[in-house]
Amino acid sequence: MPYPMIPLEASGLNELVSLPPRVLAGLPLPTQLTLRLNRTGQRLTVHLGEDCATGAANFSQSKFSQSTFSQSTFSQSTFSQDELEAIALGVEHGRTSTSDVAFWIESKASDASFIVTSAIALDGVPAPLRSQWSLGEVLRELDASVVEAHVATGEVHELPQAA
Repeated sequence: MPYPMIPLEASGLNELVSLPPRVLAGLPLPTQLTLRLNRTGQRLTVHLGEDCATGAANFSQSKFSQSTFSQSTFSQSTFSQDELEAIALGVEHGRTSTSDVAFWIESKASDASFIVTSAIALDGVPAPLRSQWSLGEVLRELDASVVEAHVATGEVHELPQAA
């Protein structure tokens, strides 16, 4: 059953970016962030929360998403919360740059099975298993910003079936 998605208010977004990406996996409701690399203009979407897989699938089908986002939103690269954590770890340890993330966005666009792992993000250098930086610190280091943020309402609705 899908969750309708609504824009996240500024106070909620400020709180969200103050947390480390590893904590975002525990969000109680599916949340979707669209991030933009300011240097290249490329965008990536990240699905977060305990029910992020269901939320991601349902978000793409919801009336809200279809009426609010341009068609280009649906073709941008989608990253999981695990991939966001890997990117954060790489950025924190100086092994992942904006150009790396730009390359991964292109890689995902051409090969949907491509997954950013901590081994890729760290370029083979051993590091702690968890990033300590906040999402905001990671975004600042990458010269990236949140351009859209949506959270599920928590109300489950049946989607109309296509005829």
